[in-house]
Amino acid sequence: MPIALIIAAIFIGLYFYRSANSIGKNGSLWVGIALGTFLTLSVLVSLVFYFLFVSFLKYNENSSFLLAGFVGMGAGIIGLFVVNHYLNIIPD
Repeated sequence: MPIALIIAAIFIGLYFYRSANSIGKNGSLWVGIALGTFLTLSVLVSLVFYFLFVSFLKYNENSSFLLAGFVGMGAGIIGLFVVNHYLNIIPD
Protein backbone atom coordinates (compact mmCIF):
# COMPACT_ATOMS: atom_id res chain seq x y z
CA MET A 1 0.00 0.00 0.00
CA PRO A 2 2.81 2.52 0.66
CA ILE A 3 4.11 2.05 -2.87
CA ALA A 4 0.69 2.86 -4.31
CA LEU A 5 0.57 5.96 -2.12
CA ILE A 6 3.97 7.14 -3.40
CA ILE A 7 3.04 6.54 -7.04
CA ALA A 8 -0.27 8.35 -6.56
CA ALA A 9 1.53 11.27 -4.89
CA ILE A 10 3.88 11.65 -7.87
CA PHE A 11 1.01 11.77 -10.37
CA ILE A 12 -1.00 14.09 -8.14
CA GLY A 13 1.95 16.46 -7.86
CA LEU A 14 2.48 16.55 -11.60
CA TYR A 15 -1.22 17.11 -12.31
CA PHE A 16 -1.66 19.94 -9.84
CA TYR A 17 1.61 21.62 -10.83
CA ARG A 18 0.65 21.68 -14.50
CA SER A 19 -2.93 22.73 -13.80
CA ALA A 20 -1.93 25.59 -11.51
CA ASN A 21 0.75 26.89 -13.87
CA SER A 22 -1.60 26.80 -16.86
CA ILE A 23 -4.11 28.94 -14.96
CA GLY A 24 -1.42 31.34 -13.76
CA LYS A 25 -1.32 30.33 -10.11
CA ASN A 26 1.65 29.21 -8.01
CA GLY A 27 2.18 25.56 -8.93
CA SER A 28 4.39 24.66 -5.99
CA LEU A 29 1.88 26.00 -3.49
CA TRP A 30 -0.97 24.01 -5.01
CA VAL A 31 1.15 20.84 -5.11
CA GLY A 32 1.78 21.27 -1.38
CA ILE A 33 -1.90 21.81 -0.67
CA ALA A 34 -2.94 18.81 -2.78
CA LEU A 35 -0.33 16.43 -1.37
CA GLY A 36 -1.01 17.56 2.16
CA THR A 37 -4.71 16.95 1.71
CA PHE A 38 -4.27 13.59 0.01
CA LEU A 39 -1.69 12.14 2.37
CA THR A 40 -3.35 13.42 5.53
CA LEU A 41 -6.79 12.14 4.60
CA SER A 42 -5.43 8.82 3.38
CA VAL A 43 -3.42 8.09 6.50
CA LEU A 44 -5.97 9.30 9.04
CA VAL A 45 -8.95 7.55 7.47
CA SER A 46 -6.92 4.37 7.00
CA LEU A 47 -5.93 4.34 10.65
CA VAL A 48 -9.46 4.98 11.86
CA PHE A 49 -10.92 2.24 9.69
CA TYR A 50 -8.14 -0.18 10.60
CA PHE A 51 -8.75 0.22 14.33
CA LEU A 52 -12.49 0.07 13.75
CA PHE A 53 -12.23 -3.21 11.83
CA VAL A 54 -9.73 -4.85 14.18
CA SER A 55 -11.13 -3.81 17.55
CA PHE A 56 -14.89 -3.59 17.05
CA LEU A 57 -15.66 -5.88 14.15
CA LYS A 58 -12.97 -8.53 14.88
CA TYR A 59 -11.76 -8.84 11.28
CA ASN A 60 -8.51 -10.55 10.38
CA GLU A 61 -5.64 -8.06 10.65
CA ASN A 62 -4.28 -8.65 7.14
CA SER A 63 -7.56 -8.27 5.30
CA SER A 64 -8.63 -5.27 7.37
CA PHE A 65 -5.33 -3.49 6.64
CA LEU A 66 -5.89 -3.80 2.89
CA LEU A 67 -9.52 -2.74 3.12
CA ALA A 68 -8.66 0.23 5.36
CA GLY A 69 -5.98 1.29 2.88
CA PHE A 70 -8.41 1.32 -0.01
CA VAL A 71 -10.97 3.28 2.01
CA GLY A 72 -8.28 5.77 3.01
CA MET A 73 -7.09 6.28 -0.55
CA GLY A 74 -10.69 6.77 -1.63
CA ALA A 75 -11.12 9.48 1.00
CA GLY A 76 -7.90 11.13 -0.18
CA ILE A 77 -9.12 11.15 -3.77
CA ILE A 78 -12.43 12.70 -2.74
CA GLY A 79 -10.44 15.39 -0.92
CA LEU A 80 -8.49 16.03 -4.12
CA PHE A 81 -11.71 16.72 -6.00
CA VAL A 82 -12.44 19.48 -3.50
CA VAL A 83 -8.92 20.95 -3.86
CA ASN A 84 -9.20 20.75 -7.65
CA HIS A 85 -12.50 22.65 -7.49
CA TYR A 86 -10.84 25.51 -5.60
CA LEU A 87 -7.84 25.44 -7.92
CA ASN A 88 -10.00 25.95 -10.98
CA ILE A 89 -11.76 29.02 -9.60
CA ILE A 90 -10.35 31.86 -11.69
CA PRO A 91 -10.54 35.30 -10.06
CA ASP A 92 -12.09 38.08 -12.09
